[in-house]
Amino acid sequence: MLTSSPSKTLPEIFEETHGGRVIRKVLMADVTHFRSQHKYLYACNSAADVMLDNRLGSLEHFEQTLGDEFVRVHRSTLVRRSCIETGYASKGGYMIKLRGSALRLSVARNRVAAVRQALAAGQGASKPT
Repeated sequence: MLTSSPSKTLPEIFEETHGGRVIRKVLMADVTHFRSQHKYLYACNSAADVMLDNRLGSLEHFEQTLGDEFVRVHRSTLVRRSCIETGYASKGGYMIKLRGSALRLSVARNRVAAVRQALAAGQGASKPT
């Protein structure tokens, strides 16, 4: 679990600990996206997914705290706008590719317009297809 005191702002470094030892850490500046899964929240980058302490709040709290820096692409995922390389339609629905990564994330149908708007506003590297 993340060792950090709860506050209105988010920490600059997320640390996942087990038995008092730091297992993984990730800088807030390196976080590409946040995802929730099975009642747990993770801060993700290209190297690791760090499980966050529940005291830091929900994905909704992160969405409100981080404002326009992140965009909700799914009920379980917030993505840093500057990390979205491109968006495209696929058989399974609309997808986004993260910059510098092979990772692709699905976009909920009700979130496609917001993602396309973020890409069109120059927040992403290329225009959606």
